[in-house]
Amino acid sequence: MTRQRRMILSSVLSVWVGLVLACTGVGDRKGGDSKPKPAVAASLPQKNKEVASLATTEKAKARAKARVKAEEEAEVQNEANLKAYQAEVENAKADYEKKQEKYKADNEACNKAMRIYQAAKAESEATKELNLARRFNNGKEMEIARRRFREIISRYPDTQAAKDAKILLNDGFVSARKTPEEPVPPVLPARPRLVLPPRPEPVAVVYPIDAEEKAALQAAEEAKRKQEERKNAAAQAKAEAERKAEEEYDADGLVLLRKTVNSFDTKITGTVVNRRSSKLRYAQITFNLYDASGAQVGTAIANINGLESGGRWNFTAISFGINNVSTYKFSELSGF
Repeated sequence: MTRQRRMILSSVLSVWVGLVLACTGVGDRKGGDSKPKPAVAASLPQKNKEVASLATTEKAKARAKARVKAEEEAEVQNEANLKAYQAEVENAKADYEKKQEKYKADNEACNKAMRIYQAAKAESEATKELNLARRFNNGKEMEIARRRFREIISRYPDTQAAKDAKILLNDGFVSARKTPEEPVPPVLPARPRLVLPPRPEPVAVVYPIDAEEKAALQAAEEAKRKQEERKNAAAQAKAEAERKAEEEYDADGLVLLRKTVNSFDTKITGTVVNRRSSKLRYAQITFNLYDASGAQVGTAIANINGLESGGRWNFTAISFGINNVSTYKFSELSGF
């Protein structure tokens, strides 16, 4: 009996151990634990970081490459502009040299024309003075004529009039000559100037904007636009409130339309609108009255009972026993 119990107990223990081992083996094979192993779980964030770092590096390289390209393009453009400028300078200098040569030739021609002009002018003046001196060439005023002949010979020695004066001074005879027309002086040529073109301004580097920067700029512009819109809306609302305040006086929904207010003698008329949601049992409006000196002399009052919601009250405020009213001013509007 005891032996049988031992056998049964041994069999039970064997079965239990087998079950435990089987369960352990199944858990290892099928991954009973759904969570990743610690080593794998730890490696995933590290890989994500490496991928993100690689993407950032590639993006930085692309941005740097684009910036270098923009700088190279600006440098090429600056070099081209400089070459064009230098060519313009050379052309300006060559054109100046041509104008300088022409100026020299024109100046020599002008000097020659000036000498001819001076000779013609001297001949004209000498002939004019000689014809005047001939008037004194008679018996009584011969000395005056001789003195003028000598002056002409001295002042205009190279002229035909001087030769004629010598003949007349020696008691010879020469027919009077016609006075030549006044010669026209030659125009001096303008001296050329070397005018160089302005040096070109350096071309600024226009760096490309990537998607993130573009989005940031667009967001900033949008925020600025919205801020301007809010600012404009606030300004419009303020202007509207000021306009409304000038046109209306609002006493908690009981509104005086200021533009409707007029005065006739001691009566003041106008319109009040009940914009409250309920009917008013009583409403009253008061104006202060002043004489010509500005002193208050009384009040004008109007009231109404049962003013409906949305109703209009065309009031007439009256003062009794006051005749010296010069001006008035709105004082109070109330209702309940």
